[in-house]
Amino acid sequence: MDVTLDPGPRTKKVRDSKSPFEISHHFNAGGGSGAEFIHSIFSNGKFEKILAEEFEKAG
Repeated sequence: MDVTLDPGPRTKKVRDSKSPFEISHHFNAGGGSGAEFIHSIFSNGKFEKILAEEFEKAG
């Protein structure tokens, strides 16, 4: 489902879900390649590191 949310409603949706992980993605209209992974200050970053490794493997 394609949904656009402002930061406030997006944060509320994530907090209300009580999910241990959330993924939000977008495509940069300006072009370019690659990916970036950002984690909460409350996270140790392990999940994001796994994602980055898997993206690298997939090319």
